[in-house]
Amino acid sequence: MSFAEIEYTAQPEPPAGLEGVTWGWRDLALGVFVALATFFVIGAAIVGTATAVYGKDSLEELFAEASSAILLEVILVTTALLVIRRKGAGLRQLGFRGPRRGILAKSWRPWTGLLVLIVVAYFGAIASVSFYGLAVDLAGLDELLPSQQLPDDFFDHTGVIAITGLTVVFGAPIAEEIFFRGFLFGGLRRYLSLPLAGLATGVLFASAHGDPGLIIPFAFVGAILSFTYERSGTLLAPIAVHFIFNSVSFLILLLIPSMR
Repeated sequence: MSFAEIEYTAQPEPPAGLEGVTWGWRDLALGVFVALATFFVIGAAIVGTATAVYGKDSLEELFAEASSAILLEVILVTTALLVIRRKGAGLRQLGFRGPRRGILAKSWRPWTGLLVLIVVAYFGAIASVSFYGLAVDLAGLDELLPSQQLPDDFFDHTGVIAITGLTVVFGAPIAEEIFFRGFLFGGLRRYLSLPLAGLATGVLFASAHGDPGLIIPFAFVGAILSFTYERSGTLLAPIAVHFIFNSVSFLILLLIPSMR
């Protein structure tokens, strides 16, 4: 028996709803490193080239930035799939399965419980972000507020809006939930309690957005998404919450310029 076999067979069984997770610490570290390194090298090359050739804030640079966001989603999904396949796992182990029974109440049908959980989790995420903004505002700590996520220039060009909208509304919920909840949280949950694994994944999820002002609120949002995943037993739950959250946020930014 190899050292790797000892490492994995010595771990306790994963919680209900997260069965089949076979990847561990080294696989998680490898996945994070590969995803970050690949995106940094390729993403920097794309945006840097566009900036050098066409200039900063040019239409070409905006397209390059929007395209790099798509690239990140592709890298996250590809990395997660490649790493878990080394351990004999697949989409089902990443969470692509139906909801488990007894999500909120044993007498409820699984899909009914799933729907209610999605609604509760969404409003929980909104409450986390709103409470943080209110607390920081009352404390007068404006430097801790999130910076502008999408520059106004993004909304001046139909093509850039279309690419950004598709990425934010559809790409991010699927790709980020596969990587952060299905892959990272699923792996961490083999070793850590639900609160610790959820917060650790939440911090990584928040840090990936590249804004210090989002680390605290999005860490809690990430933790809520992790709880939603474990409670439901299906990645469809956090994907749905993430989709609703991003859709509403993007529409507000698109339709209400003063909110940008």
